[in-house]
Amino acid sequence: MDGFFGYDPVENQYKVFCMIRARASQTFEESYKVFTLGDPKKQWRIIQGFETFLSPTMTTRVCINGKIYFRASVGRYGNIPKPNDSQNMLLSFDVRSERFYHAELPDQSRSLTLVNYKGMFDLGKIMPRNKNGVRLYCSCLLLY
Repeated sequence: MDGFFGYDPVENQYKVFCMIRARASQTFEESYKVFTLGDPKKQWRIIQGFETFLSPTMTTRVCINGKIYFRASVGRYGNIPKPNDSQNMLLSFDVRSERFYHAELPDQSRSLTLVNYKGMFDLGKIMPRNKNGVRLYCSCLLLY
C-alpha cells in the first residue's frame, strides 16, 4: 500500500490518495481510493485507476498547485513486472479531478530528484558538495 497526501487550493480541500496492491499467485490486483478530510460521509471512495501495474518508486513525492507528482515503474497489468518489462514514468494525480496523468521518462532519469522550486515542479540532480561545501543543483525539467 502506498499513500499520498495532497491539497486542492481551488476547493480548499485536503485529500489522501491510496494505492492498494494484493498479490494472488502470479498476478497483482490493484485498487485506488481517495479520502477527503472533513467530508461528513467519512468514506474512502474507489476511483478509476491506471491501466497498468503501478509501482511507485521510493523517492520524493511533491504536491504543487493541486497535483501530486511521483515517479513509478509501470508494467503490464496482471503480471508481476520484471525490470525489463517496466517503464520509468512521471505521474501526477490531480487532487481535484482525482485523475492520473503521465509522461514516460528516460532510464537515466532514475537518479533525478523531484523538487518543488518556488511553486513549480522540477526534476533535477543534486550534485555532491564541492571542496568549499557548496552543493549545486542541476535542473533537467521545469514545469510551470
